[in-house]
Amino acid sequence: INFLFQENRGPASARNLGVKNSSGEYILFTDDDCVVPHDWIAKYVDAFNETNADFIGGFVCNRFAESIFSEVSQEISNHWVLFSNSEGKSSPVMTSNNMGYRRISFMQSGGFDENFFFPGFEERALNFLTLCRGGKGVFKSDIVVDHYHRLYLWTFFLQQYRYGRGAFRYYRKIFFGGKRPKPLPISAYFSLIRKFFNGNFLCGIKKLFVFLLGQFAGIIGFIISALK
Repeated sequence: INFLFQENRGPASARNLGVKNSSGEYILFTDDDCVVPHDWIAKYVDAFNETNADFIGGFVCNRFAESIFSEVSQEISNHWVLFSNSEGKSSPVMTSNNMGYRRISFMQSGGFDENFFFPGFEERALNFLTLCRGGKGVFKSDIVVDHYHRLYLWTFFLQQYRYGRGAFRYYRKIFFGGKRPKPLPISAYFSLIRKFFNGNFLCGIKKLFVFLLGQFAGIIGFIISALK
């Protein structure tokens, strides 16, 4: 294990530093608040050999179920990933805390854009560019990591705000690149809200409120980035 240090320039820059100091055909990413199973690497290697994909994403389980903010944050993320990658589609929508890339594809697409200073959408931009080059992405629900990210009201708001800022940079980058990524349809939002109410109705109301708060924070982040 090689430990590398640099002054904070965001997760995109940190991951690129790791790649520059690594070797091998495959590059796997997770985060410091995640726990991977013992066969995590083996599953990725098998998946790359089976699918011939350029990048592969897995599923993420929230392990702070007692925090409604952690639970809703992960439910939102997982829903977008599952919805976007349904029916075997190659989608850029995956999360970097459980992802793998072929080194050659990662380098040909330029790695992570280090202008994404905050976490969120930097992996989507890289994945989108890889797909535009004719690459292939695959989602594997059986490659699972446990996510221990405790969120409170303020930290959830800040997280979603930063996602909004990342979303603006992503759409601006893709737009000026001459591409038009398809936005998520309204049906994706309705199906997520229905999931909130699969269990206890009162819990569903709470989750809906947290979700709307997150959307509001994301819109603020998007607008602030647009005005800069």
